[in-house]
Amino acid sequence: MESTTDASLVGKHCQYAPCNQLDFLPFRCQACQKEFCGEHRTPSSHKCAISERQVQRVADDAATKKERSPNRVGEKACGSPTCKAVIGTPLTPSVHCRSCRRDYCLKHRLQEEHDCRTRMAATKSNDEAAQKKQSALDRLRAWSAARMRLTSTEPGSKAKSGVASQLVARNLMKKNAKGRGDIPENLRIYLHVEAEPNPGHEQLLKGDFFFRNDSVVGKVLDEAAKSLQITNINNQTTDERQRLRVFYIEGGRMLDFSEKIGKATKTGDTIALLRGVGPSPALMEL
Repeated sequence: MESTTDASLVGKHCQYAPCNQLDFLPFRCQACQKEFCGEHRTPSSHKCAISERQVQRVADDAATKKERSPNRVGEKACGSPTCKAVIGTPLTPSVHCRSCRRDYCLKHRLQEEHDCRTRMAATKSNDEAAQKKQSALDRLRAWSAARMRLTSTEPGSKAKSGVASQLVARNLMKKNAKGRGDIPENLRIYLHVEAEPNPGHEQLLKGDFFFRNDSVVGKVLDEAAKSLQITNINNQTTDERQRLRVFYIEGGRMLDFSEKIGKATKTGDTIALLRGVGPSPALMEL
């Protein structure tokens, strides 16, 4: 199934050999250009092959390139949509409006000349939207860090991932998974389900469940939330801060409520119920 997910949200294994854990929000080392989990993102924590002195030189070079990037003295079009003047030149200076945070030519420098009040409202709306997107990404990063911290201490978390062990784990999962007894076995899809800890707790909520493979993600969310005893008020509010969303770990993306779970995932995969992260487009536009 094709996905246009932002590359930064696609899960990757930490490239620090002793770790190799899956992290769907990896960090790239600016020195060796490899990707690591949050625990091993610093050069010292993953024993970076490049010395600290070289790391500093890489950072200095990057800063120098940024300072030397061409700017053309800030040449741009006047912020007024009806004006075609090019500002920021010696002949047509740029005047910055502190209210709407846009630049204008001399003719449109006054607030009443460039409809500043309307633009202020648009700027505020854009700022609020950007804050919501950043908040959603921050929540994903925080959950990812908590998940790695908790799962890394569990027995068997470093177990071998060979074909035989995977087959044993899958059979054990099917044996212990819970779900509706009226679902025929040939229509079942078995998934690991995780969720954020309840307020005041650190224990990661999780379980193995089976669902009809032709069920939409929204229905799977309802059933999983009920099984894990998670408060679900999706049908009572449109406030994304209160709504639950389904994150597909192996796919590294948020699933749409209307997707068929059997087409988006496969038996043995893991989904996570997260609150306040918003739909996938809100994250991909960051």
